[in-house]
Amino acid sequence: MKPVIIDTDIASGIGGDVDDALALILALASEELDIKGITIAYGNVDLKAKLALNILALMKRKVPVARGASLSLSFDLKRRGPQEGFGEIKEVELLDKSLKPEKVHAVDFIIEKAREIGSLSLITIGPLTNIALALLKEPELVDHIEHAYIMGGVFNNFLDNKVMPIMEYNVSSDPLAAHVVLSSGIKYTLVPLDVTMRVPLTRNEINMLKNSSSRIAKFIVELTRPRPVWYLHDPLTVGVAIDETFVETVYARVEVVTQGKWSGRTFATRGEPKGRICVDVRSEQFIRFFMNRLMGMRNE
Repeated sequence: MKPVIIDTDIASGIGGDVDDALALILALASEELDIKGITIAYGNVDLKAKLALNILALMKRKVPVARGASLSLSFDLKRRGPQEGFGEIKEVELLDKSLKPEKVHAVDFIIEKAREIGSLSLITIGPLTNIALALLKEPELVDHIEHAYIMGGVFNNFLDNKVMPIMEYNVSSDPLAAHVVLSSGIKYTLVPLDVTMRVPLTRNEINMLKNSSSRIAKFIVELTRPRPVWYLHDPLTVGVAIDETFVETVYARVEVVTQGKWSGRTFATRGEPKGRICVDVRSEQFIRFFMNRLMGMRNE
């Protein structure tokens, strides 16, 4: 089992994409991962911690949840929409009131667990603020992180003859944090938007879950109801942490623009430090794996 911390800006059910929740469910359903904690990044971290705790309650699991930085290191960015838990959002009720977030800050939680384990991996599916702060506070953390699997960036701006965004949400929400992490020397695999957009979850897959009596399956069906297609950005990142053969990668240095009009753009260049960038995905193979894990969840 691979010891991991999952760092997430989960907003599933409060105006954000559902893929954070799907990624957590996939990770919790996968025996290959020993989840040491879930850390919460960006926005209303108190509310988002409750969303993570509710998934744990549904899956009858106890994993530490630590709240982290609510603001970007890139101080000129002040997003205040539903994706961050603001706006018209009222409250989230805990399904299991015995589950509560840790008192320790996520940055200290990451540092402490990395020191304790010595070969900790990170799965980051949100802005990289918590990870950057941990590296700035404890530069030797690089030596205690085995690998970081990061959903972020975009490199190929054309996909299936369609124009892609030039910036991806996680990186553009905190470009300075992304720069700190990707230039730190930490070993990482970057799973960018132009690859995750090749992994759709369609109504066909969702309809398969309708036959399950599992509470988690019913939760997923309800969560994904508003759209006919969702893209498995964050679940693919979890999948790569489990089985790297789902993707093809190249080594490159990643530069992040941190100022000006194009702040948040990512570029692959020559030089050090190098990391791995996913450039292709075995989409059908991963979707089968994802569905098998969901369909194999124990009925409750």
